[in-house]
Amino acid sequence: EEESDDELKKRVWECLKWKKYLLVLDDLWKIRDWDELKDAFPDGNRGSRILITSRLKEVASHTGRDPPFFLQFLSEEQSWELFSKKVFRGEEYPCDLESLGKQIVKSCGGLPLSIVVLAGLLANKEKSHREWSKVLGHVNWYLTRDETQVKDVVLKLSFDNLPSRLKPCFLYLGMFPEDCEIHVKKLLQLWMAEGFIQETGSRDACDVAEDYLYELIDRSLIQVARVKYNRGVRTCRIHDLLRDLCILESKEDNIFQVCTDNNMLIPTKPRRLSVHSSMSHYVSSNTDDHSCVRSMFCSDPTCLISPDEWKWLTKNFKLVRVLDLEGTYCFKIPSNLGNFIHLRYLRIEDIISVPDSICNLQNVETLDFGSLWNDKISFPMGISKLKHLKHLNTSGPIILRGRCLKSNVDVMWNLQTISRIVLDKKTTYLIEKGSFPKLRKLGLYISSNFKGDVPKMLLSLQQLKHLNQLEIIFNVIWPQSRWDMNCKPAEVIESLKHLSHLSILKIRNACEVVTCVAMFPTNITKLTLIDITCLNDTGMKAIGKLTKLQKLILSGQYRFGEFWSSDSYFDLNCVEDGFPQLKEFHVENLPIQNWKLANGSMPRLQILDIHRCDKLDSLPSELWSLTTLTKVRVRRPSNAMAAILQNLEVENGCEVIVDLPMLWFNATPSNP
Repeated sequence: EEESDDELKKRVWECLKWKKYLLVLDDLWKIRDWDELKDAFPDGNRGSRILITSRLKEVASHTGRDPPFFLQFLSEEQSWELFSKKVFRGEEYPCDLESLGKQIVKSCGGLPLSIVVLAGLLANKEKSHREWSKVLGHVNWYLTRDETQVKDVVLKLSFDNLPSRLKPCFLYLGMFPEDCEIHVKKLLQLWMAEGFIQETGSRDACDVAEDYLYELIDRSLIQVARVKYNRGVRTCRIHDLLRDLCILESKEDNIFQVCTDNNMLIPTKPRRLSVHSSMSHYVSSNTDDHSCVRSMFCSDPTCLISPDEWKWLTKNFKLVRVLDLEGTYCFKIPSNLGNFIHLRYLRIEDIISVPDSICNLQNVETLDFGSLWNDKISFPMGISKLKHLKHLNTSGPIILRGRCLKSNVDVMWNLQTISRIVLDKKTTYLIEKGSFPKLRKLGLYISSNFKGDVPKMLLSLQQLKHLNQLEIIFNVIWPQSRWDMNCKPAEVIESLKHLSHLSILKIRNACEVVTCVAMFPTNITKLTLIDITCLNDTGMKAIGKLTKLQKLILSGQYRFGEFWSSDSYFDLNCVEDGFPQLKEFHVENLPIQNWKLANGSMPRLQILDIHRCDKLDSLPSELWSLTTLTKVRVRRPSNAMAAILQNLEVENGCEVIVDLPMLWFNATPSNP
């Protein structure tokens, strides 16, 4: 249930009024924003503090009684230290470059952003006096021009020196909203759909796109936001000053136009249009010619696309290659969807059924559909005729309609992803007939009323020689939440053990899966088991034998305020020398009473995250002997656990974070 702003502020105030808290508000731009928020934070004379950062003096001065603290520019020594660390990465450098390098650094005026961006530029150039002299000459030339600021010079110079293959990829980031956290998987798919990626030999385009991303990160033009367990980049963002540069550079060649409530009209004819406003508002206030637009984005999270707006889209964007309506609602896609014959990327939210005309999208590479309440989405059987389709992403499971005849089933040579599809005779037939020879990622939805032989059907997955990620969703009976398949959990796991290329496995509604001795696929590096109803030593021993496992997630069922019965409690026993490569361990909503960590178990553990295990009153003492441990986070602990961790002195620099409702505190690492 949505709360009004006043109700939410009152609830925050009630949660904080008896507590000592530290609140950080980063990058505040408007006085009005602080005035609207401040009533939510009580001043109970308990030593609470509020830390606000802002780039505007008037905002900083308004928010508190004390004068603001102004961050100073970096000194020449600090600037050189930051610069050399980025350029030389701890290696020795030629003496003749130090003097020249310090002149270059001095031109940055102590601005950290300018220093790291310029360092990113030079790190990718030949480390010679000649090359560095040219860069210094360019910087000095720009600085002699009127009203040119240091940061603008450095950012512009860094962009100008990008290889031509990277420039469109970098500029593309300007279309995303300010401070937006961008999912890397989506970004790479968009780059490919736009034709930015130059395939090299037999290398997959996605791998080449990932190389481009890392090059831009290495040049400090893209910031890493979140990483995966294997250190790959999950999300990224761009500094707002660099985003401004993208928008400015794009205007010159009409590469793209960003439209907001304050900037709705398009003075030019851009090739790409990004609407950060209501779609209905844009349609009603804009009569411009959109025939030149090849990519259309709308990021309004409250917009329901009406039939009239769909008609406007199909009329004005006939040549579009990318149509991204993320956040917008669309219950029914019109039958003339197939008119977008040039489409390569399509994203739409909250749909129930996909029209047959989707089979006309012969150039499409990515289909990304959200479903209402994650319900099933009906697709025509003829979708197999989409020869260029690489990624079929849906939040709900796909159910295929129509007859499964040889005449309407084709081999999808490029398909790499089917995020979720109902396991039935049609799906099994397609897999067995080799319709998906290059499939890497697959999600299977298995209904409790399915009468087929589930283990036998899962054995057909051996046909998928490139399958790397597999998700299995069992539709168990609620609210009993019990295993109701016509097979045993062990039989399901046994049917997967021959998938030698599988590295990521997720099972939803896993129920009793963690009680069997069955052998999991041996090459798994990440295992996620969700909605576990029970767990025993046999299951943990089987998982502990996975010698390549790096990340393990065990999640019980959140019972909406209900408590586990006392006979459901269990001990978590990690066997001796088990989990030899495990780096991350996440446990959630499980009635664990005691956790025992045997000698030599989890020797490489780095991150531990425990959430809603309120019967667990302590962590094993052996945990703190792990020299690799860097972060322990416990969310919603029992009172006993919270008291222990709050007074804990941690060695080896491990960070301990305890999250209580509306209260956060860190255990301070002691000096080793």
